[in-house]
Amino acid sequence: MEKKMAEIFKFVHILTIFFSHIVLVTSDNKIFCYTTDDCDSNICGKAFVMRCRLFLCLCELPKK
Repeated sequence: MEKKMAEIFKFVHILTIFFSHIVLVTSDNKIFCYTTDDCDSNICGKAFVMRCRLFLCLCELPKK
């Protein structure tokens, strides 16, 4: 019983390390936001507007 618990603990620990590395790699140079006001509008090109979508600032074409 104790051996199985130790194996489960190791497995969960390895998964935690693995997923934390994925989060670090995929969040490179991302700008997080809650509202569009949190986004810096100077990052996008002239034809684009910065908007907050799913807690990330993204450059989008302006709506007409």
